[in-house]
Amino acid sequence: TILLVEDEDIVRKVITKRLMTQGYKVIEARNGQEGISRASDWVGPIDMLLTDIIMPGVNGRELADLLKASRPELLVLFMSGYSEDIIAHRGILSPGIDFIEKSTLSQDLLIKIRQILDRSRPSPSIV
Repeated sequence: TILLVEDEDIVRKVITKRLMTQGYKVIEARNGQEGISRASDWVGPIDMLLTDIIMPGVNGRELADLLKASRPELLVLFMSGYSEDIIAHRGILSPGIDFIEKSTLSQDLLIKIRQILDRSRPSPSIV
């Protein structure tokens, strides 16, 4: 289950459709405040927060911090129309943060999500 928080309607719809065709459950939110509300209303697990990092009101970084306080296992992937260099320069990203540029949201998004989800699972033990 992925909580998708994106303030651009068309981008949110395209990503939702793409994720759902790959079998992911998607909870959509238009902004950070709505993301908080949707997450608190959702009774099941949320595996990942996929959020635009720069949004009016509650930005993606603040949203991730708030949600991780109640869901510490939540994985986070930030996205932006700005390049990673610009975002890092503004002090929003720190080392070790997962990030993808919106310009690469085709197949790269699905690959990045799978990589993050897979690395969070323990490796099967060899008996």
